[in-house]
Amino acid sequence: MSASIDFPKPSGTGIPVPVPLPPPPVAAVELLDRAREGIAEAARTHRAAALVDRITHEART
Repeated sequence: MSASIDFPKPSGTGIPVPVPLPPPPVAAVELLDRAREGIAEAARTHRAAALVDRITHEART
């Protein structure tokens, strides 16, 4: 048994009409926003740590 999606067809054409997807749930959008913010913060922290390492290394030499 195979799964299939029956799209509505305009009368007489037999050509499937695309069905728009519903918007994602608000919770999913908020979760993605928080993930993006976390990734951006991690990137800033990594860059800051690399800068501190470089300055420390230059100070020792």
